[in-house]
Amino acid sequence: MITFIESNKLQDEQYLTEQAIGFYNLLLDTCPQTFFNALLSALDEYKNKKGFVSVTPNVNAKFDEFYSLYPRKVGKPSALKAFNKIKPSPVAYNKILEGLAKYKLHWKKQGTKLEFIPHPSTWLNQRRWEDDIPVTLPQFSEMDRIIG
Repeated sequence: MITFIESNKLQDEQYLTEQAIGFYNLLLDTCPQTFFNALLSALDEYKNKKGFVSVTPNVNAKFDEFYSLYPRKVGKPSALKAFNKIKPSPVAYNKILEGLAKYKLHWKKQGTKLEFIPHPSTWLNQRRWEDDIPVTLPQFSEMDRIIG
């Protein structure tokens, strides 16, 4: 059952709120899946009219880039879940990549074996990009110091 609202009642915000709540409750009680599908459809229509762009492909592209750069390729679904939980802004995403680059350099300099590099989900959940990574200075021989 669809009810059309007279134009003079559009001014009455209280009336609209009551009507919306009543309609919501009716749909939710009688057919929750239909209500959910109608809601998704209405949101898609609204986004299309307003020129919104879907965020999901962008987030997935960011995750794919992060995962391709991460040296240990295990637990991809868990890593995606951790990444989505963070919901990184562009600035935060750049910090994540910068932190990853520093860690990769650190792991390489230390000769860290792959099995001792944390899973990507662990690295993300522990916000390891915010760590202060110890800087290892290159080792110079005695001759290098003298010539230096």
